[in-house]
Amino acid sequence: MSEHLSAAASALGNAPEALVLRSASARAQATGASVDDILSAWAGGGPVPTGGGSSSAASTPAAAPAAAAASAPAAAPTPAVAAPATAVIPEPVEIEIPEEEPDPYDPPAIGTRLKAGIRYGGMVGALAGVTAAMYGLAATFDGLGVIEGVASATVSPSGVLVAMAVIMAVAGIVMAKVSLGVPVAFDRNFSTESHPVAETAIGFVAGGALGAVLGAFLASRATPDPVDELIATLPVASSFFWVVVGGAVVGALVGMTTQATSIPAGLDATEHEAALAVRKRLVTGFLFPVLVLAAIAVFVVAVGTIFL
Repeated sequence: MSEHLSAAASALGNAPEALVLRSASARAQATGASVDDILSAWAGGGPVPTGGGSSSAASTPAAAPAAAAASAPAAAPTPAVAAPATAVIPEPVEIEIPEEEPDPYDPPAIGTRLKAGIRYGGMVGALAGVTAAMYGLAATFDGLGVIEGVASATVSPSGVLVAMAVIMAVAGIVMAKVSLGVPVAFDRNFSTESHPVAETAIGFVAGGALGAVLGAFLASRATPDPVDELIATLPVASSFFWVVVGGAVVGALVGMTTQATSIPAGLDATEHEAALAVRKRLVTGFLFPVLVLAAIAVFVVAVGTIFL
């Protein structure tokens, strides 16, 4: 059977032997022939036995291919095309762009800073001089007169010194603030790290001391009164001029001192320490002599008033 089965499977287009054998068994039952006869006939060994049936021999071999086609594995189903997914539009997200940090400070040269202090401090000092002159005229209004053709005011030398010292001390605070604050409005590199209390103290002390020196200068120009030793006369026009000019000089010196003793912003640790050392030397080398000079001026005016 095996030889006929292989030959029959080859003759039927290399159909599976199991399928050919099953078809041959079914055909043998239908015709009453043996399975070997059916296989031999399909292999080309003779006509296919028909038995009592009326079906033609030509249709018998076709049964095997039909059965083979029926039992062949079904074609793989076409994969279903997935429906397109609905597009999801994300909600807009607000992104905060960080602000750009300002560039590091680039402190100007010490000479530029001193010039700014002299400029703005001198302006405030000149205004303070005008204020002091107007106050002096108001205080001595009853003592105004003409001496030898010159308009003169009767004053107290010690009073002039004290008044100038007080007015310039108060104005010195404004001079220090303006000399440091106004340049920053035009150039942020002029920013400083000086403490407001230190700025105020420097302006007050420097303004008061220089104001006392200016007051002593004015008192030295006074002509003692021959009757009352405690009063003297000052020429109005020239005294007004010297008060305004002297106030401008005082303001310039206070502004320069404030800028010189301030600590520029943006310095590293080494530069900061160096700036502190320079500040200490400037305070020692400038403020102390000014204070000593003011003390000497007060002493000279007081002694001169007593002896005169």
